[in-house]
Amino acid sequence: SLAAIAAECGISKGTLYYHYRSKEDILMDLVDRYLAEQMEDLDRWINDSSKDTSLNRILKYVIERNFHDAGSRFHLLYQACIGNEELRQKLLTRYQKYLELIADTIANHDPALGDEAARYISW
Repeated sequence: SLAAIAAECGISKGTLYYHYRSKEDILMDLVDRYLAEQMEDLDRWINDSSKDTSLNRILKYVIERNFHDAGSRFHLLYQACIGNEELRQKLLTRYQKYLELIADTIANHDPALGDEAARYISW
């Protein structure tokens, strides 16, 4: 309940209700923060000139990062699959941006591949 969440956070119910109307609102905020953090981390890593951003290393980074946070993501995917349409749409939108970032990075790294191949690899 929101009351239990407020108690666990050490804040009043009124403070929590001021920011969130439901547990689902809290979940959506957490999803937004989680996915934004993943995008920022990938973007920061890709743009770090001290990093090896070869195609193999980019793919390895993405796969390792995804396995590292698998528990949280599986819970979100489960919720999206059992009928949370708002969450499903947020995940689809965010992951599409994530795929585009990976595809753009791959295409910029190896222009000979072409955009279509880069999109395929990112998928």
